Amino acid sequence: MRNFPSHTVLLLCSLSWIFTSVSESVTVEVRPDEDATLLCSNYTSSSTQILWFRVVKRSEPNKIASIFDPSKVDSFQNGKFEVTSNISHIFLKIKQVNVSDSGLYFCGFLMQQKTVIVHPTYLDVEGKMLNVILDGLTVFFFMVIIVLVLKMYKSHKGGRQTDDLNYAAVTFHRENNQKPSSESEAQNNAIYSAPVRRTQETSEAAAQCGADAL
Repeated sequence: MRNFPSHTVLLLCSLSWIFTSVSESVTVEVRPDEDATLLCSNYTSSSTQILWFRVVKRSEPNKIASIFDPSKVDSFQNGKFEVTSNISHIFLKIKQVNVSDSGLYFCGFLMQQKTVIVHPTYLDVEGKMLNVILDGLTVFFFMVIIVLVLKMYKSHKGGRQTDDLNYAAVTFHRENNQKPSSESEAQNNAIYSAPVRRTQETSEAAAQCGADAL
């Protein structure tokens, strides 16, 4: 419940309007681009014109819609406002509301050249700030997801690089272990070939000496 604004009361009193029940007003909260339906009691027993008024930002009350025949549906301001009625209530439908539609709405009727006000309703359209906050949270969570994915990718890639380095180190170590064996084989071959060559040289020298003796 919302208290009826005092500045609105003073303004309406200055216009010689009559209040019947304005101590508190009902608050209707809607989001932008949604339809809002306000209602007031069908307080007249005879056929009379029912008026809907709106006060926005301390402005003077503006008549936005009216209805005379409860069996008909009347629309106003290019279909922005639609008024219907049944036995007990009169409805004001506001299509595709926006922030500028926020304000105090009330219905009334004329009596002795004065407007009688009944059942005020405050329409609260959630502003763009909520949408900005929601958009900011969406972007934030999206960035968090991207960062987590990148961290997982780098962690996985780093693990693969570590495995490659370990494999390369093992391969290099094996090659180093194989190289000394080749060198030792070459040294052994050189050692084995040296005595054979010396034996051949000794045999040739002995044969030469025998030939000289003859």
